[in-house]
Amino acid sequence: MTAPLVDIADLVCIHGSGADSLRAVDGVSLRLEAGQTLGLVGESGCGKSTLARAVAGLMAPSGGAVRIEGRDWPTRTVAQRRARARLVQMVFQDPFGSLNPRLSVARIVAEPLAVHGIGPEAVRQRRVAALLDRVGLTEEQGRRYPHELSGGQRQRVAIARALALEPRILVCDEPVSALDVSIQAQVLNLLADLQREMGLAYLFISHDLGVIRYVADRIAVMYLGRIVEEGSSDAVWSTPRHPYTRALIAAIPGAGRLADSRPTLPAPGGRAAGDEGCRFRPRCPVAVARCAQEEPGLIGLSGSHAAACWVAGPPG
Repeated sequence: MTAPLVDIADLVCIHGSGADSLRAVDGVSLRLEAGQTLGLVGESGCGKSTLARAVAGLMAPSGGAVRIEGRDWPTRTVAQRRARARLVQMVFQDPFGSLNPRLSVARIVAEPLAVHGIGPEAVRQRRVAALLDRVGLTEEQGRRYPHELSGGQRQRVAIARALALEPRILVCDEPVSALDVSIQAQVLNLLADLQREMGLAYLFISHDLGVIRYVADRIAVMYLGRIVEEGSSDAVWSTPRHPYTRALIAAIPGAGRLADSRPTLPAPGGRAAGDEGCRFRPRCPVAVARCAQEEPGLIGLSGSHAAACWVAGPPG
């Protein structure tokens, strides 16, 4: 079997220390193949952005590993971080907050090339012009500053900057959630076009399962630091097996048959110290006695579809 482009193995990310520590990512294992999109979905606070930063090399994991092209890419030194950045780039949620307001658009896109010492100035300028054109921005817009652009245009700048080093992987952390719905579609279509043309792999993170369904080949559903369901986009959408996934889909207007009996879940809460049961149990409408005694791992259902639920059972 060919090794995946990205292999996340038993990843653990802990914020803080001692009694105040938070296990934001708790033993996650995922694979991302070249040229594919893995959608990661879950409520705010479930650990999605922490996982994204670990994959992008912006934070060191507390345990486990993130292997890219079959090897570990440490980020302890400047040289190591630069080598990692040539493979993985990140597109952030807020296109205004992630762009330097003191730099013109062209200088923002050129900055990675300058930092990595790629080409003389004339070569960088040509590269920047080509990148801006590719994301649908003009030379005149390249002379503007971020505050002079719309939200959708700013996100196009962020995408152009991420592509400057010709990475193989883009980690997209809620890249359209701050945009109007009509603009969201434009940015999603741009990302799809770039993927087809450049063979990019995306780790696409969102709280919106409808967006994830549109962009992803595979979907992973995250809850309180763990993956609770994973499978092809079609399988997870059409036959969701974890009650949390079913609730996420039912909450989408017009989601079809699952919307007919929208479950109202209690508000999310933390995981009590020493609790060995299923972390979704306090909110679960179908919990059984075993759910309080033992936390399930991902249980294979059909094909590569799996859910971390003792009562998921086979489809039907």
